[in-house]
Amino acid sequence: MFELATPMSAAPSDVLTLWLVEDDGRFQDDFADVAAQTSDLSLAATFGTVADFECALHDATRPRPDLVVMDVRLPDGDGVTATRRYRRDFDGGAVLMLTSVDAPGTVFEALHAGAVGYILKDRLVDSLADAARKAAQGGMTVSPGVASYVLRHFEKPPSPLSSREEDVVRLMARGFSQKRIADTLCISTHTVDTHVRNIYRKLHASSGLEAVAIAVRMGIAD
Repeated sequence: MFELATPMSAAPSDVLTLWLVEDDGRFQDDFADVAAQTSDLSLAATFGTVADFECALHDATRPRPDLVVMDVRLPDGDGVTATRRYRRDFDGGAVLMLTSVDAPGTVFEALHAGAVGYILKDRLVDSLADAARKAAQGGMTVSPGVASYVLRHFEKPPSPLSSREEDVVRLMARGFSQKRIADTLCISTHTVDTHVRNIYRKLHASSGLEAVAIAVRMGIAD
């Protein structure tokens, strides 16, 4: 799998609180079983529709999740659009998409909407814990085929980066988490986070994957 860095507030050592947005009852049960068997994951809520999910978000008394796991297709809408609204309107935590097929076009849309990666439903047991932990560490999980597809769909950006920002984005392209970037460059994770946010702004990127894709097209990273 191909990992890229992207900011997320939860610390790797914390128990990650999950919300699941999925209408299939059998899959809900399977998901709950996997989460229950993983010591650093806690499934706090499950929603069968986009409407129920967004209603919960409007409840100010309800703690927000560290990670939302969202199905691509839901009875009252699609998960990509719901993810875009969630990231835009609620300043929420990370989103992992659920999909039945490793389809580059669909996954690209999800990543562009603000998702940090995706889980194939038939690999839930093997991938949930790993993908959630990588998200908590500032990583992104996509397959090489999806990464190649995304790289072909960005235009060359106009904004140059500073030399240290170029160092950071090169390490992002190598799949380093923010902590590992900090250790490699002998700087704090707070400084790395600042550099990453500056990279997003200068490259007009909305995710780590998009920032790396642009940097590759500029010849900064490979």
